[in-house]
Amino acid sequence: ATGFEVAFRISSRPWVVVNGFSVTGASGGGIAIKSSSDHSVVANCIVFSNRGRGIWIRDSINVIVFNNLIYANADSGVDFGGESRGSAGGVGFGNTLFANSRDGIRVEGLVPSPRVSVLQNVIAGNFDNGINLKSRSANGFVGQWNLTTDPYGSDAEAGAFDLVGSPSLLAPSGGDQILGRDGHWDDDFRLRQLAAGQTEQSA
Repeated sequence: ATGFEVAFRISSRPWVVVNGFSVTGASGGGIAIKSSSDHSVVANCIVFSNRGRGIWIRDSINVIVFNNLIYANADSGVDFGGESRGSAGGVGFGNTLFANSRDGIRVEGLVPSPRVSVLQNVIAGNFDNGINLKSRSANGFVGQWNLTTDPYGSDAEAGAFDLVGSPSLLAPSGGDQILGRDGHWDDDFRLRQLAAGQTEQSA
């Protein structure tokens, strides 16, 4: 996406599926779902080293963000928000959010985005918070079964079934010790497993 402000910009197009892409190098954000692109899905993507948000859902309801690896972006990994109607009913499920420069998952905006669900994500090493929930969007928020090392921001609280601890990722920066950017080829986000010969087991 080098040279483009946003790699994928879905605007006023409901029911779009963005599936299985590697997205990097955009000068703004990786993937933007905006302006009533309701019921869209972002799944199975690797979104890294963009100069803004990884995935931004803006004024689009019931958007699902599923099973993505989102890391080393220059803003939040996933951001549910908006300026006019919000992004109610969004779902962030089964993603890995690592070392983003703001929050792992952020629910904010100038208007409420109620009933967002944040479930079964692995969240670690983000600069500000793992999950940051603004009070205007707290109505109906569900956050459960997330594994996180990061703090909770604003009105976000640890869910009763959240796990607080290191996910013990195998080698996020790879052998070259360069996270993302031109050194991304060997970034390894697999979980450590005793059965695979590692000396510890991920949570």
